[in-house]
Amino acid sequence: MNKGNEVKNMIICRERLSPFWIGQWTDGRGRRRRRSTKVPVRGGVYRGERLTAGQAERRALMVAWDLARKQAGAVVSSRRATALGNAVAIYD
Repeated sequence: MNKGNEVKNMIICRERLSPFWIGQWTDGRGRRRRRSTKVPVRGGVYRGERLTAGQAERRALMVAWDLARKQAGAVVSSRRATALGNAVAIYD
């Protein structure tokens, strides 16, 4: 895999003033990237589907992972998630 295509240290977190989960990751060049997932933190409607808070958190992790892969042009098959207080981390 090309070094520029690597996605490392994926997490989702909440920001005090944002109603949405924020995805953060490190790209292959070592730059920290942040993008909104547009998935509501407390649950609600996302793309026509009603989500509980727990479902929204899991969906935000999947959406953030997809955003990171698209940004890097990477295809990574293995994922492992870990809860870290206010954030959820995902590792290869």
